Amino acid sequence: MEDKVLIRQLRMGNQQALEIIYLRYKNLLLKIAYGLLNNTAAAEDTVQDVFLTLVRKPESYKPGGSLKAFLATCTANRAKTMLRISSNKTTVNLDNSDIQPEISESPDKWLIINEEMKLIGQAMAEIPYQQREAVVLHIQAEMTYKEIAKLQKVSAKTVRSRCQYGLEKLRKLMESEVTS
Repeated sequence: MEDKVLIRQLRMGNQQALEIIYLRYKNLLLKIAYGLLNNTAAAEDTVQDVFLTLVRKPESYKPGGSLKAFLATCTANRAKTMLRISSNKTTVNLDNSDIQPEISESPDKWLIINEEMKLIGQAMAEIPYQQREAVVLHIQAEMTYKEIAKLQKVSAKTVRSRCQYGLEKLRKLMESEVTS
């Protein structure tokens, strides 16, 4: 079912429409929130808040735009708010992560992938928030530089630079981790 139809049904009180939207976008939003917050519990709270807001104010989504981009933007904004509220902006809570890649690999491969995810999460926590946000939204949410620029209230060129700088810093951090 198309997102526009689901939103129309949600506005009419159809709970099944919300369930479909939730199942369609939950994992993506969790990845975005986790990438920005580096904390499983905070990521889950963020996504829950985004969906609660959608239920309470379905009219906040303007028809014509991408629901995926709208929800990703809401998630990024909520994550930013949570970071502002939190006194510790680089919390690392990776040991009991519930966000797992959708794979059906052997236990050995899973251990390797889990360790790689921890390293990436730690490296993401070390890059500046604006770069982290640009990288996560561009890669995870597949948002364009223009869409991210609108969210961050900067030019698309600035977003592109933030992504490039952020990815370069990630590469350097990951390379230093691999060589040590």
